[in-house]
Amino acid sequence: MPAEPDLIRIRVPDGAPEVMAKLPCDSSGGTVSDAGTILIACQQGLYFFPAQGGEAKRVDVLGMKPGSYRYPQFLPGGEDFLSLLVPDGAEEAEVYLATLRNEKAVNASLLMNNDTAACYTPAGGGRILFVRGDNLYSQKLDRKGRKLEGDAELIQQGVASLPGFIYNHADFSVSRTGVVAWRAGRAALNQVSIFDRRGKEIGVAGPPGKIDSIFLSPDERLLLAEGADGAWLLTPGQPGSLSLGKGVLFRWRPDGLGLVGRSSSGRLVERAIGSSNELHDLGAFPGDLQDISPDGKRLLTLWKGDIATSSLETAREPAPTMLVHTDEHLMGPSFSPDGRWVVYEALSRGAFAIYAQPLIGPGIRTQIASLIRAPVWRKDGKEVLIPDSRGVWSVSVEAADGGLRFGAPQLLFSGLRPASGVDATTRQMTVSRDGLRIFLLQGVEQPESNVIHIKIGSLK
Repeated sequence: MPAEPDLIRIRVPDGAPEVMAKLPCDSSGGTVSDAGTILIACQQGLYFFPAQGGEAKRVDVLGMKPGSYRYPQFLPGGEDFLSLLVPDGAEEAEVYLATLRNEKAVNASLLMNNDTAACYTPAGGGRILFVRGDNLYSQKLDRKGRKLEGDAELIQQGVASLPGFIYNHADFSVSRTGVVAWRAGRAALNQVSIFDRRGKEIGVAGPPGKIDSIFLSPDERLLLAEGADGAWLLTPGQPGSLSLGKGVLFRWRPDGLGLVGRSSSGRLVERAIGSSNELHDLGAFPGDLQDISPDGKRLLTLWKGDIATSSLETAREPAPTMLVHTDEHLMGPSFSPDGRWVVYEALSRGAFAIYAQPLIGPGIRTQIASLIRAPVWRKDGKEVLIPDSRGVWSVSVEAADGGLRFGAPQLLFSGLRPASGVDATTRQMTVSRDGLRIFLLQGVEQPESNVIHIKIGSLK
């Protein structure tokens, strides 16, 4: 299982970091109440640390839907807090006001639907601030009635944000006295660009959108794109897209005739290409679907932090078979083109590495690169390609002594526009069988906006 992250305190202005406790999850935001209680959000739920110290305790959430939590914020003078919830399979994220009481989140009240988190300030009689449509607004919050009042008022136009993706974050902050800080910009979007091996952009696929992962179909005629707003089919060289809806993360079947995916409710589903939108239920499914074997019989999953395989007929095989079980943080596993190897990322003690490991022993894993993005194994088996912040890297693959020999990583090309909302868990690149077309997510260009702007007296 992955090592647990730390909760760290730093005394300002020049204190050394102090490890307070182990966190039970990777955090997606935290907050401290006036009484010293610490509340941490993560995909698995909400956790709090009592003011007097001790281990993290899971918060029993009442009145909120199942989903992932983001950016809690305690309101001054009590245990009320705001939190963004990304409900499983929902069209939009939701901003809630709730109260932490006796290890429970109670009196949960839905304030609004919004793609990014809101912040509260007692200035102006008590208001929440939020970004919508690239603009920053404020609206009065009736804490006693637990509802918003009146109309939203425009504070600032052109505020940068990462709506959806894995962040649901807008680049602004507000103090208790009403001072507002923000970064100029707009909602970050990505587009699929097509490159040759020299790094020349030779085309695009589909429109800009909230895309964080892409997969090329076996016949190379379509792209599956996924992100915060769902999944789409794109055609290389064409501007349009076909929506597949939300709530399912798909992978291509090896025959290219359909998609298999895991729904947000934990079911394995199948959808044919070129037919109706109907999903065929294949049964309950443990873990997060990562890939389908070339023969279409096995599924590759992340299950409780480990890499595992299971039969496509999951109802007949309730428990997966463990393949990689370590204390590292494992990400992005996929099958080799012949189905005999698995390539994946691992994070250990702050260092990333990419490994290839035989699916069936004997054999030990081989480190092929020290990079931090999901690798893509070309379908002809001759190369593993890896994107990172510097560019696209190539690792040659040759048969040797009954196994495989991997070359040293070589930089193919650089000069890319960084994609927004991608990390080591997303698949920002796919490649044609011959390696001549490389499909990459590229950030839609925005004006440089690294200056932080300050506004005083905007909340009356």
